Amino acid sequence: MWKLVFSILAWMALATSGSAQIHTPAVGGPGGGAFVETCGGGANNFLIGVTGRTGDWIDAIMPICARYDPSTKTLGRVYTMDSHGGGGGSPNSATCPDGMVVKGMDVGKIDNGGQVLVKYVRLQCQRVPIDPDGPSFQKADFFGIETLEGHPDTLTCPDFEAGSGLWGASGDYVDRLGLYCQGAPFDLGRPVPAPSPAPKDTASVRPKPSLQTAPTRAPTRPPLSLGIYVAPRIPAADGQTERLDFCQQWGSACGKPAADAFCKTKGHDGALSFDIDPDIGRTMIIGSGAICTDPTCDGFKRIQCNP
Repeated sequence: MWKLVFSILAWMALATSGSAQIHTPAVGGPGGGAFVETCGGGANNFLIGVTGRTGDWIDAIMPICARYDPSTKTLGRVYTMDSHGGGGGSPNSATCPDGMVVKGMDVGKIDNGGQVLVKYVRLQCQRVPIDPDGPSFQKADFFGIETLEGHPDTLTCPDFEAGSGLWGASGDYVDRLGLYCQGAPFDLGRPVPAPSPAPKDTASVRPKPSLQTAPTRAPTRPPLSLGIYVAPRIPAADGQTERLDFCQQWGSACGKPAADAFCKTKGHDGALSFDIDPDIGRTMIIGSGAICTDPTCDGFKRIQCNP
């Protein structure tokens, strides 16, 4: 029973954590070499489009990313990541409309003489920050050539999340493609004011509310974070993310000091509990930024921060 409870809590933590990245399944064939290309790591970097080369199928693809500025609630610097695939086809790109990020994508496949490849991608876009009344969606142009035969597979980030990169496999072409997701920025709107306290004069009679007055509706809220981080990661100097090391300094201040330091970066005042994940083999030390590559390097399986 406790394993089921922990699995549910772990899933909720991934779905609600602003920095935890999860990924959808990949669509396509079994060939090619695996790749992961996220938008530099960090909670404010999002996928806004794709570029590369296309012909009868997708020859090469690279993410187009933008950094979200929480102070202005706008998307700022646009940049591209590395390309994956070959040199065939012609240059092509598809991007979301201004102010929108990738929420999901339709992925079409083609059988090229027994080799299943990615034929086209059509992005599903979401406006950010997400409005209190709910998200606004729109589809982008096709990246590649759409065909009428068959049906595309649709990959979608969970509610209150948006695309943060791509993953899949490639060789001379793009063999399969999936989507990375992380928490999307949202606008809570103005808080609904609390009702005024009732007068203490019990002799007074309250007027009945008008039947024509619509009740005040509280804004839609995203799910609250439990402060639980499963397999926590921290940003590295190269813009990628690494698993958090179990020690705050090299070989010292292990366990709670490292967990406390991590929780403070997330806006909490410290760690409530944590579990070790032994012998990960590659971790980053939060106190110095040093990378531990020894097979005995330990990390955290889970950290629960104070509310």
